[in-house]
Amino acid sequence: MKEKRTYKHNCELPDYVVTIHNLMKRRGYEIYLVGGCVRDMLLERTPDDYDFCCSASPEEIVQVLKENNIEYDASGSIVGYVIAIINNEKIDLVKFKGNSLEEDLCNRDFTMNAMAYDIDSREIVDYMGGKEDMENKIIRCCDERSIEKNPRTIFRAIRFAIQFGFRIDEKTYDSMKNNVPALEHIRISALMKDTAKLLKYSEKLLLAERDSLH
Repeated sequence: MKEKRTYKHNCELPDYVVTIHNLMKRRGYEIYLVGGCVRDMLLERTPDDYDFCCSASPEEIVQVLKENNIEYDASGSIVGYVIAIINNEKIDLVKFKGNSLEEDLCNRDFTMNAMAYDIDSREIVDYMGGKEDMENKIIRCCDERSIEKNPRTIFRAIRFAIQFGFRIDEKTYDSMKNNVPALEHIRISALMKDTAKLLKYSEKLLLAERDSLH
């Protein structure tokens, strides 16, 4: 088992996020904010969106939403997630990957994306040292095999390095180089999507640097 670290962190959350959290908790399910929104909260950035992971199955999530007359999209339930929609705001609810929050977080791409936020206790939950890596501005894979399993992670690492000004951990960088040939087997449409995201953040960085010179 990984060492569990918790850190107090107070932040303002939108009402629709708190509503979904409270409905699931009342039914007895574990539920946490996870991933990019937790990372952005630590960076004191307003998240673009909010994602929950929870102990409920997609069918159980749908049942809770139905009982409370909340609009939803269950088209992704076959792969474990449901989208709740409140006032046109969308929130992903995903069942734990594995049997617990720890297993879920340990199976994510980078340590900085492998933290959870407990709304009730106002605590960051961190099994992978993500907070420390963020403080040191390091992008590190949770598992050295993660890039081998999903070579598209290479694009995500580069994009995050550009977006946040972080450096890529040496072992993670070596794994990226070793798995570049595997990109040949990725669909062209997926590679184009990843490249477009990368160029988007590169352009923002270049424009910001240009403006700082004037």
